[in-house]
Amino acid sequence: MCASSRVRTLSTTKPRRASAARSAAAISISSSTKRMRIRLYYSLRCDALTAALPQPDMRRQKIAASTGPIPASGNVAPLVSLSAGPARRVIAQRTKYMVSNDSRRATHWPRTIGQVVITLAVYLTALLAINLLITGRAHGQAADMELTAPSRTTLASGRWSVRLGAGGLVAPVYPGSQSFVIIPAPLPDISYRAGLPMLDTIYINGRDGLGLVLWRGGPLSFGGAVGYAVGRWQNWAPRLNGLGDINPAVRGSLFLRADFGGLGFSLQGDRAFGNQNGTTVTFEASYRRRLTSRVMVIGLVGTTWADNNNMQQWFGVDPLQASNTNYAIYQPGAGFRSISASLSGVFALSSAWNVNATVGFSQLLGNAAASPIVETPTQPFGLLGLSYKF
Repeated sequence: MCASSRVRTLSTTKPRRASAARSAAAISISSSTKRMRIRLYYSLRCDALTAALPQPDMRRQKIAASTGPIPASGNVAPLVSLSAGPARRVIAQRTKYMVSNDSRRATHWPRTIGQVVITLAVYLTALLAINLLITGRAHGQAADMELTAPSRTTLASGRWSVRLGAGGLVAPVYPGSQSFVIIPAPLPDISYRAGLPMLDTIYINGRDGLGLVLWRGGPLSFGGAVGYAVGRWQNWAPRLNGLGDINPAVRGSLFLRADFGGLGFSLQGDRAFGNQNGTTVTFEASYRRRLTSRVMVIGLVGTTWADNNNMQQWFGVDPLQASNTNYAIYQPGAGFRSISASLSGVFALSSAWNVNATVGFSQLLGNAAASPIVETPTQPFGLLGLSYKF
C-alpha cells in the first residue's frame, strides 16, 4: 500500500473512534440522568405519601426493617439514595397500610343513632323480608295465635342482642280451617338498646316486624312497630272459592307493656293499611319461670277484639261473594274475635344454642265462630325450632 493511502486510512479511523467515544459518554450521562430522575420521582412520591398518612411508630419500625429507615415528612435526601425497587416497595407498603386502615375503619359498628337506624333498616329488613316470604302464610293463618310471649329482656345502653334460628310451624290453613299445613319458619330476634330519652330500643322479630320501644320507665314500656299483614287466597281451600283474595298489606302497631319480673302484660292495637281494612286490639298476660339452669317455661293467655271492617273482611260474606258462592249474606259486627293460650319451653343446649318449642290453641268467638266459612272454631298450633345467639 502506498504512503498516501495509509494517511487517508488513519485520518478516517481517528474521527470514527472519537465519535464512538463521544456517543458512549452521552449514553452513560443519559442513563445516569434517567436513573436519577427515577430515584427522585419515587422519592417524591414516597415523601408525599409519608406526609399524607399518619406514621405509627410500630408500622415505621416494621417497614424500616425490610426497606431501610423511613425519613420524616419533608426529608427527601436519604430517599434519593434508594433504588427504584425499594422505593416501589415502600410506596406499595404505604398504600397497603392506607387501604387496610380504611377497611378496618369501615367495618366498625355504627356509633351514632342515625347510623344505627340506617344499619338496622338495611341489614335487618332483609331478614324480615325472608322471614315474611317464607312464613307469611303461616302467620296469616295463625292471626289469632300467639306462638311465644313478647321478649322482655332489657339490654344495657349501646348493646346488641342477636339471635337467629329456624324451625317448623304447624297451623290451620286459614282462621277457621280444620286442615293444617307445615311451613318452615325463620326465627330472627335482633335488638339494639339506644338508651335515648325518646328512643330506648330498636328491634326486629318475626312477630312484630321492625319495632321501636320509644319510652321505658320502671316496669312500663311504650312503642310501635311496622310489619307485614299477609293476605288470604281463595285457592287455599274449597270453602274459600268464590270469596276472592285478601291481598297483603302493611300493618302498624302501638303497644303498652308492663314487666313485673316473671309476670308480664301487654296491650297492643294493630291497624292494616292499603289492601286490608280494620283494627284489632289484643290483650295478653304471660308468666315466665325458670325450672332449671337450662330450662325455662312461658305460659301465655290472650284475647283479641276486632272492629266491623276486620270482621267483615275475614269472616263476612257480602252480596257479591254470596252471588259467587252458595253462602248467604253474612255481616258480622264488631266484637271479641278469639281467645288463645299457649305454653312454650326454652331448652338451653349450651350458652349459645337453644331449642324452642310451643304448643297452644286459639278459639274463635261470637260472630267470627258463626261465620259460614269456619269449619271449626278450635285452632290448635305448634312450633319447634333451633336458635343460636351471637
